[in-house]
Amino acid sequence: MTVAAEQAAARAPEPEGKGAGERWIDPSENVLPQLLDWRRRGLRTALATLVAIDGSFPRALGAQMAIAEDGSAAGYISGGCLEGALIAEARNAMHERKNRLVRYGKGSKYFDIVLPCGSGVDVYFDTSLPSTLIAGILTELTARRPAVLKTHLADGGSALVTCDPAGGELLRTERRDNVFARAYWPGLRLVIAGAGPSVTILARLARTAGMQVEILTPEAGLIEKVARHGFSARRLASGCEPALKLDAWTAGVLLFHDHGWELPLLPVFLESEGFYLGAVGGGGAREARQRALARMGADAAAATMLRTPAGMIPHAKQPAELAVSILAEIVAAAKEKRAE
Repeated sequence: MTVAAEQAAARAPEPEGKGAGERWIDPSENVLPQLLDWRRRGLRTALATLVAIDGSFPRALGAQMAIAEDGSAAGYISGGCLEGALIAEARNAMHERKNRLVRYGKGSKYFDIVLPCGSGVDVYFDTSLPSTLIAGILTELTARRPAVLKTHLADGGSALVTCDPAGGELLRTERRDNVFARAYWPGLRLVIAGAGPSVTILARLARTAGMQVEILTPEAGLIEKVARHGFSARRLASGCEPALKLDAWTAGVLLFHDHGWELPLLPVFLESEGFYLGAVGGGGAREARQRALARMGADAAAATMLRTPAGMIPHAKQPAELAVSILAEIVAAAKEKRAE
């Protein structure tokens, strides 16, 4: 890549919607926006990536930190016991303008840096990752498509691999010999259609967990209430099927106790690619839902796509308890999808 191309990438406009997207994606899990922002401000940077774990470790393979030449950092790799050493190493790498692979803990040359878990980890410091690749990954994520960054740990060469969500073999974060593949997934999105206090609580919890939240409700009062918490909501009209898209990185939850409001939404949910589809309600509600789907012409298997009653905690009744129960089930389903 030419210097001119690199500078153009660093000056390139941010992908459309990125500013809002940063609210939805935990910055400790996606440090690339911060890395690119520092570069746009003229700072040298390094991307530190956890590329091997020997033993147990609190963070998963592929955990990353973005580090600037002034010592600023985003993200974390160990959970506190290693970050200071990583920043120092990254600044040395930037000063020397050389990428490096460094061992910490068991088997490390740094005998004074001890990992409490007793494990050994390898961290790769990349000071030469092209801005065009960073921008390319962010563009894919903004378009809600996954991407994989492949890095050759011996020579520092990198390549962006774009892939269809169905290409599961490309969505793994893994190391094969001297090539490390780091998968990036679109930010999780949650569509909540419902009424009552659980809607607000679930929306706030999901946002804290880094998800984009969309709310649909027939209650004008609930629309006003969620607006006070920074959410916008759409008003559901009786009998109307809303324009709604649940992609492969979206979870959908039906939170109605008046299950009649579900009827126009059921076809939208069940024909979607959503990785999680849930609905509240006990056995009676489930049977009524199955009868309604049969009247719509849906096959018997369609109803089984809905997790009902939604949530991990049996017989959750309190609004907060129900919201926590549902969010835990969504997070578990997302983890399974990402095959972490």
